[in-house]
Amino acid sequence: MKTDQYRKLDEIGKGGNGIVWLVEDKTTGKQMAMKLILPDAMLDEDRKALFLRECRYACQLKHPNIVAHYTYDADGDIYLLMEYCSGGSVENLMSRHPAIFGGNADLIKDRVKMATHIILQVLDALEYAHQAPVTVQSADGSDKTVTGIVHRDIEPGNIFVMDTSVSPTVKVADFGLAKAFHTAGFSKYAYTYESAGKPRFIPRQQIANFRHVKPAVDVWAAAATYYYMLTKFYPKNIEYALDPFEAALEEDPVPILIRNPRLAEDFYKLAQVIDTALREVPEIGFQTAREFKEAINEVYVSE
Repeated sequence: MKTDQYRKLDEIGKGGNGIVWLVEDKTTGKQMAMKLILPDAMLDEDRKALFLRECRYACQLKHPNIVAHYTYDADGDIYLLMEYCSGGSVENLMSRHPAIFGGNADLIKDRVKMATHIILQVLDALEYAHQAPVTVQSADGSDKTVTGIVHRDIEPGNIFVMDTSVSPTVKVADFGLAKAFHTAGFSKYAYTYESAGKPRFIPRQQIANFRHVKPAVDVWAAAATYYYMLTKFYPKNIEYALDPFEAALEEDPVPILIRNPRLAEDFYKLAQVIDTALREVPEIGFQTAREFKEAINEVYVSE
């Protein structure tokens, strides 16, 4: 399948290795998103292999809260064809609803309702991904089927919504940093801080041991995203650090009620759950997406 059967409509995103276009199938008129490898990544064998690994992983994941990945081409024009989410990212959603996600105290319940609606779907996606069977490729080219992958880049910009409503279906996207967590030492690729995710949304465990992280780092990142939706702050004070990765290693998360005291009146127990999820010492507070989801449901229903 070649890219010339699709009409480019608009550039909708760009990452370290690829650029994403809204495209239309010239035959059917169906709109999709197409991620094309960047020219400089095409010339770098490691970056090219990482792009193709994303394609292989993503196309194996089938869940209603993960962006559908239809097909990819590894021979001619290297691209990944996927579902188009017309509502944009969670960042876009927050911008569309400034009253709910702004400083209007009267709408705090609406903010909690929308943020919880989003994060529970993210946790459903992560619970699936952390247990899904995936076929991975080793450094010598052999295949192996393992159970579960870690996303390693959960943040508002990688969570998409299907429409512009206040209760949209949510889809997790961008598996460019994903890794099968039962394959320590199975891959030949090395990583630097630049490829370790966003320091504002990753725990210190991911920075210190990026190659061998377990699903709990995604749970922490989901909690950090939840925190951000409820406060408009990042969990740690690292925005102005000279080395944000070093700061993320050393700083502790700020308790959420300090960021948004309005949560104390009706959502005190929920705030405690979020603070627990963001704990890093001696280990991350919730080790699985299911644990975090159940803790949210227990207190949110009762408040």
